[in-house]
Amino acid sequence: MNSALIPDFDQLQQAARKLSRVLLDAVPLLAEQGRFPDDQLLHEIREYDRQEKHFRQVLGKLLRESRLPIPGEWHKLSHRELMLQGQTALMVCQARELAEEYRARLRQAQCSHELKSELLGELREFESLLESPPLPITDEMIDFATHHHPLQNRIEQACAIPAPPPVEQKSVVVPETPQVETAISAPTIGQKPQEDALIFTIEDARNRAGERADLEQPAPPETPPETDSVSVIAEEALIEPSVLDEDLIFDDFKSDPAEKRILTASELNQRLDQFQEELLHQNESLRETRETAPPVETFLPADSVFEELESSPEAEPASGRLRGHLPSEIEQQIASVFEKPPVSPVPLPAEPSRYVESLAEVDFSQIQELAQKADGAQNRFDRVSYLSRLIWELIAQGEYQWAYQVSRCLYANVDNDLHIPAPAPWLLQLLILGDQVKFSSGRVSREFQTIAEQHRKEAMQLAEAVDTPEAFLLRASLMRGAITTASSVAADILRTYVIQPNQTQLYNYCSRIASFSSRASGLKLDQYFYRPGAASIESEARSIRSQVTSWKTNVFDKILTYRVAIPLFSRAYWSVQPAAAVALPNVMTLWRTRQILQSHIARLLQPILENRLTQSSLMETELRRLSQSVILSGADTLIVISENDTVRLPGRTIYNHVQQAIEFGSHWLVLAASFPGIESVLVPQEINELRDEIDRRQSAVFQEMKSLEKTHPNHAHRAALTACRRNMDRIHQLFHPTEEPRIGEQDPTCLMNAELLKIPGIPLDDDWNCPVTPGTLEHQILGFLSNGPRSWDQAFEDQLESGSYRSARSLLRLDVWTDARRNELQEALEDSRTLSVESLQQLAQRIRAQIQESKQIEMISSKEASEYSAQIDEVEAHMSGEYRLDQIRGELTHIRQMLDNRRGQELKKIQERLSRLSGFDLNVATHQEAGSTPSVASLPKSSEEETPEEDDWALEV
Repeated sequence: MNSALIPDFDQLQQAARKLSRVLLDAVPLLAEQGRFPDDQLLHEIREYDRQEKHFRQVLGKLLRESRLPIPGEWHKLSHRELMLQGQTALMVCQARELAEEYRARLRQAQCSHELKSELLGELREFESLLESPPLPITDEMIDFATHHHPLQNRIEQACAIPAPPPVEQKSVVVPETPQVETAISAPTIGQKPQEDALIFTIEDARNRAGERADLEQPAPPETPPETDSVSVIAEEALIEPSVLDEDLIFDDFKSDPAEKRILTASELNQRLDQFQEELLHQNESLRETRETAPPVETFLPADSVFEELESSPEAEPASGRLRGHLPSEIEQQIASVFEKPPVSPVPLPAEPSRYVESLAEVDFSQIQELAQKADGAQNRFDRVSYLSRLIWELIAQGEYQWAYQVSRCLYANVDNDLHIPAPAPWLLQLLILGDQVKFSSGRVSREFQTIAEQHRKEAMQLAEAVDTPEAFLLRASLMRGAITTASSVAADILRTYVIQPNQTQLYNYCSRIASFSSRASGLKLDQYFYRPGAASIESEARSIRSQVTSWKTNVFDKILTYRVAIPLFSRAYWSVQPAAAVALPNVMTLWRTRQILQSHIARLLQPILENRLTQSSLMETELRRLSQSVILSGADTLIVISENDTVRLPGRTIYNHVQQAIEFGSHWLVLAASFPGIESVLVPQEINELRDEIDRRQSAVFQEMKSLEKTHPNHAHRAALTACRRNMDRIHQLFHPTEEPRIGEQDPTCLMNAELLKIPGIPLDDDWNCPVTPGTLEHQILGFLSNGPRSWDQAFEDQLESGSYRSARSLLRLDVWTDARRNELQEALEDSRTLSVESLQQLAQRIRAQIQESKQIEMISSKEASEYSAQIDEVEAHMSGEYRLDQIRGELTHIRQMLDNRRGQELKKIQERLSRLSGFDLNVATHQEAGSTPSVASLPKSSEEETPEEDDWALEV
């Protein structure tokens, strides 16, 4: 590619020059004749077009190989600008090829393992930078591509170091255990001591020591470079504590100190000669023991997520080589006894999401089992135990919303004397909001800070008990939220944690975030983390501008009925009113406050309406002022006009209007940050420093969390540490996004309760609140979790089948659909709703027919029939435009049931009359058959005696 781009560019320049000459020659003829003189001009135009297309194809392929972003205005760039892009891509590819070359040379170098490990680590960090190169590329990458990087000189010097003669080496060793044994790293925590003996499977320990002495010649101690300061060395020691053990003179410092002594040059020479003689028998021993050797065990369990990060620096899994540099034939023989192939190396990851994704897959079977046990618990103790375990299991699987709902039901339906071993609902709210917050001035951010402030005391108490699972979960809840919201409360809580010997890396990680959050500006965080691509800037700007135009027209009339915002107008307004009108002080204060708010909102929205993407300083000022001056206090809105002037407005109407304006401004600032040419101005240096430090510390924190899981093997700690790792991965995605983020942000209550829409029959109002009581909701949730997970598409189908069209419409408001899929489901919703409306209309007609029938046979009165008909008319009036058809069906069913009950009562009365009459007839017939006279009590009361004919007539009847 290096040899193809430059010739293609030269050919393109030649074609352009030739075309320009032909055009200059053809201009007079075109002016005179008005047509092309011959086909030469068309031929040159086609040739130039072909050369340009070919050059752009070659350049695009080169940019993709170098992983550089393709410019948004691709077709508007000149040839020289495109060539600058190509030269940048060539430099990145050249640096990547040189890095691979230096890595291969460094592996074959004869320098000490300490120096080799240090150089490989620095080279690995540089390669991670080349995986996603920034624009413009750094000076470090340019120096590396042009062979001027200091690391290249150090690698050249390390490769040039020859194997030192044995007689010239003086080192501190142990008489029985040679110094070269330090190349073998100590076993990791929890590893069996016998694992180290299984690496080479050699019967004789002396032969094994001789092999290492020959393969790993001791090198003179390396002096640190002059550029390394004390702070840098201390920082490196803090991040990679495992490297410190390799710098020790003795690896057997726990043995008897009397055994250590310094060897003379002659003694060391004799010992090394003896080792070289014993090494001649080493290869034969390896071949003889290969067949009988047990399988080599890995240092970590098979399900380890961070096994590459916890491997020793001497192990080079990239090349599949074992410790030391054995011949390739012997390495192949030894590798054949492995149970698994060697794991490919992963340096400091550019995408740590691979680590989180490699965690245990979501296993819903455990959740189903716990939900079934909790639903069938016979006493309150079992219920609390099963529900607590279910909450931690949901957290471990990343189902934070369901964990919050179960926790809310648990804490609402439990006795005060019981201890609940599960996180409180407010802690899970922080976890959900901190994971989903986008804008520092958005609704989710404000809710996050409000909850953190309300439960500050409880959070401080949790932070004091550092080793509890709730303390780890609190860290997971606050880390990402502290960065994106710049919350001072979250920073103070993170600083409350006390450093522990086994939590130093996590402590430093959280302390760095707290320090950044205390100094950061939230608005600039939005501009940096959520910049859209250049292709969508204009479309998003048009969309926001149209929304602001329609919103301002409607809302400004509600805030203030007139546009003039000066005190003089207020006095003039009251001066022309009738004499009976009185300008009350509270009314004047209210109007003045609304005037001030409207003027600030107008200045905030002015850049949006005028499409000024390059002017964001005024908008930032107004955003900050409105965010700090308009706050919520209970059910009222407080407006801080000045330090000594605060106005309380009843209700939340003004507050909601101001928050909508702030949201528009935040979205516009995100677009302004992506405007070409001003990225470097808007991105503060503190964010770049935080990004570099987080990338550098992340692997060490992952290692420490793995050790903490072994120290605390219970399910609660495992779930909390998993949430911490998942949160750290979300932080990494802020700096290294894998896809273009969406500008929109869901309502905070929606983020909490949206999962309830997967349960048919659970309604949510327009504000996403659930009116169902916690007792009923708990039974519904446990029944849903017992049946396994449901996708959003399945939930939509379930709502349609149950007739809950309002819940189905709420599902379409979620940010989980593409535009095409949402339109498709909207059409299906309308079709199903139309059929349901027709069915309800038919049901109403049948009920009307029953009413008329009951009225005709006089089972109900005319007044009752009119009342029933009026109820049906009222239901039918709003049937066509209503989505709560399940409630309408319930109302019609209730009317029909009332009518059936009324008809049943009348029918029962008729049956009672008939039964009385039938009982009298049977009594008379019985007495006649017996030849006796019926008693007086059984005869109807009459003042006249009945004749036999009348008796026969009565019997016939």
